[in-house]
Amino acid sequence: MILVSSLSIFYWLVIGVAAYFILQGFGITTIELINVISTYSSSLLIGAISFIPGGIAVAEGSLVGLFSIQGINLAEAMVIVVIIRLFTLWFSTIAGFIINLAGKIPDRGEIYHYKNFEFKLIEKHKNQLIKISIRVKEEVE
Repeated sequence: MILVSSLSIFYWLVIGVAAYFILQGFGITTIELINVISTYSSSLLIGAISFIPGGIAVAEGSLVGLFSIQGINLAEAMVIVVIIRLFTLWFSTIAGFIINLAGKIPDRGEIYHYKNFEFKLIEKHKNQLIKISIRVKEEVE
């Protein structure tokens, strides 16, 4: 139990640091690292309490609000939050979906299809999917 809790706390810290670097990439240097970690962790906690899978919309909305309170323009906060969630949640979700679709960890260059989506593994390091190409094919009638 202690190990699992420690790993969860470590994960939230790492994701908070990632959010901090994304803010830095946007030139926002007014918010300290500890504030970004606590802000991001708080938004995830609010999302978890909502019992909506992944805290979708609740975590993002609360994060936008918390960033706005800390002086980030509302429109800029929305863009930043979308990018943060893309990197911290959706990339691993898509990678897991591709692995499930393939039934194995795919090799570089392999292509998989789901409905009108095409997923191609561009880059891989050991068992980690690094770069994925997603293409939406137009439906042929």
